[in-house]
Amino acid sequence: MKNIFFLLFFFALGSTPNFGQQSNIQKIDAYLKDYQSKIPIPGFSIAIVQDNKTVFEKGYGTENQGISKAMTKNSSLGIGSLGRGFTAVGIMQLVEKGAVDLDAPVTKYLPWFTTANKNFSDEITVRMCLSNTSAIPAQFEAVPSLDPDKSLAKFVRSLEGYYVKRKPGLAYEFSEEGYSIAGLIISELSGMTYSNYVEKYIFQPLNMLRTTTNPSRFQELNVLYGHEMALSNFIPAAQGTIDGNFFPSGSEMKSSSADFANFMSMLLNEGKFKGTQFLKASSIEEIFKSNISFQGLGTMLGGNGIDIHCGLSWLEMNVENRLIYVQVGNTGTTAAIAGLSRENNQGVVLLFNGDVNRLDRYVYPTLENTVNNVIHILNGEQTTDFAITKFEDPYDDEDFVLPKEDWSKYYGKYYPFGKESPFFKDINIDIYEGKNGQIELKAFNEKILKGHYILQYTSESRAVLRNISHPREIQFKIFPNGTIGGLFMFGTEYKKRDPALAAKFKTVEINKGKDAFSCLLPETVKADWSETTYKVTFPNKAGVSLNLNMLDLEEISFDDFRFKAVDGKAIVTKGNIQPKNLKGGIWTEQTVFTKDQNGLEQHLLVTFQDPVAGKEIHAVFASPYGVFNTEVQEIVMYFQRSIAFKNE
Repeated sequence: MKNIFFLLFFFALGSTPNFGQQSNIQKIDAYLKDYQSKIPIPGFSIAIVQDNKTVFEKGYGTENQGISKAMTKNSSLGIGSLGRGFTAVGIMQLVEKGAVDLDAPVTKYLPWFTTANKNFSDEITVRMCLSNTSAIPAQFEAVPSLDPDKSLAKFVRSLEGYYVKRKPGLAYEFSEEGYSIAGLIISELSGMTYSNYVEKYIFQPLNMLRTTTNPSRFQELNVLYGHEMALSNFIPAAQGTIDGNFFPSGSEMKSSSADFANFMSMLLNEGKFKGTQFLKASSIEEIFKSNISFQGLGTMLGGNGIDIHCGLSWLEMNVENRLIYVQVGNTGTTAAIAGLSRENNQGVVLLFNGDVNRLDRYVYPTLENTVNNVIHILNGEQTTDFAITKFEDPYDDEDFVLPKEDWSKYYGKYYPFGKESPFFKDINIDIYEGKNGQIELKAFNEKILKGHYILQYTSESRAVLRNISHPREIQFKIFPNGTIGGLFMFGTEYKKRDPALAAKFKTVEINKGKDAFSCLLPETVKADWSETTYKVTFPNKAGVSLNLNMLDLEEISFDDFRFKAVDGKAIVTKGNIQPKNLKGGIWTEQTVFTKDQNGLEQHLLVTFQDPVAGKEIHAVFASPYGVFNTEVQEIVMYFQRSIAFKNE
């Protein structure tokens, strides 16, 4: 998911319902047309509910940049954390059946559940999972699986390796993990997958026919995958890797504004939808009841600083002396926002096919300000500058100019090294002089463009990323001789590719029957088949070896693979098993230290599973203790990024 959550957003609802005044609806339409002209986003849609009826719904712009198909009320796209509301409702349905107690520990429903500090995790309740008070720190790291329906349980079990950072229930901290736990409880108690449960018991009864978290329906619904940000516009995004770990927190939740209006109508009508009691009124009260609070948006950011209260997925805010309930979500390529005034029986939802939360807040109207003004107009009030930052762009006054003769030393390709940020994974960077005579940076996932920026240098070692998104600073690593060794960007270290080093690698193709597998390895390697294993030795690195096996794809136990890989040697210690998405498949690795009569040895155990090819690779990098240095890490990196199956 990858999903990034913006907690601090506010808007105001008027005290006098004016939805029946057609002139106000017309003014909203005019306001949104003007808003559309001010931002580079291709399209968005809106739905407004008043007195349990949808009174306004419309699309603006187009579904995709460069394509004329209009955005409509029925356009389905990723709504991110708005999907949490469905998990809260699902839990309340089970509460009504007597199957769940909100204040019972999670272990009552998942007896095996634990974190690394079991004394704390045993105290986590279902309510804490839904109110962001579980104290499980946000990992934002998915545990990939070949079967998304199985990955939720796999992910929750993986939390046994993480520490709860404080006594649960004492403080608010955004965490997708709590919703994953709650979603798994729904699945376990209902005997259904989470996706099937919400489809049958929430979306169908509420006539939300264009809402799903089931990837098999995405093509049927023609869901929109949104847009990436470029220099001056948005560009269509590709479908990302399916993230089943966070289905219950909205990672793959798709909906339309018309559908979500039905959900809001039910919540505003004490649980009734079109005359049917969908959820008890007492359950609705439980959903909106405050469990914890945290400080609101500060005055310099255009807010008022008043505390925000958190219910079960909804945030309660007091803005301009009016009480509202808010959900906001984004996926990196789409964005969504919903707000309810229970007092006035009003609800608004806006869905965007680009992540407007990331737009430059010094240049473009903020999402918070726009929604606030829509609601003001709905109630016959004047617009305000609420949520407009009071800061000026801190980089506008920079007068540093990078000498032209130094530009070329920054040019080149950069690849991630070490632990990567979960928000910017598997990204390669290219820095070059653009057509307009400026230094530009492009970020790619494989061949898919994920970002395009102009670099505004503020010193030799720092530059600001400039495009339509909010400016962010990156830092270069400069060696004593003045050459550029790498950079730090979005929490990840990147090393500059050394063309001389790259030239020392060659493509090795391994054929086995009708199948072929290729990768990059040092040109000096020696390799041969030995029964079913492709054995590689490195003449310039004594004791370093690589053994490769190619097999048909299967769900294997990494424990079984490790047992076979160490070949009876005593395991002294082992690191965590680390899976990651790679090239549409799953790369899983673990470091293991063994000991035998020859001494201590280090192994990097790797499996790479490719569901498209229907094949997998088992790899074992072995070296004497202390030899697994940076140079060997380079070999592993080139191997990982070049790995590919070829079906003849």
